[in-house]
Amino acid sequence: MVNVLFCCVCQPVTLTHVLENINLFFAALFGVEMLLKVFGHGIYGYIQDGFNVFDGFIVLLRYIRAVLGSNWLQVTKLQQ
Repeated sequence: MVNVLFCCVCQPVTLTHVLENINLFFAALFGVEMLLKVFGHGIYGYIQDGFNVFDGFIVLLRYIRAVLGSNWLQVTKLQQ
């Protein structure tokens, strides 16, 4: 919830860059976690747990967003 509030307020450009870098760091960390689970459990064991599938989906969406740009999947643009 707090993350949504931070995304909705007008904030300095420096803070935006810092938050985006922190977001990329955690996306990489969760990606490594996902890969370790896939290698540890095997792909079939990984997808048997619904939480792993959900986490993997979120990680993949984050990487797609990083490739396509930060404005992808943005519902409204409050800063103009």
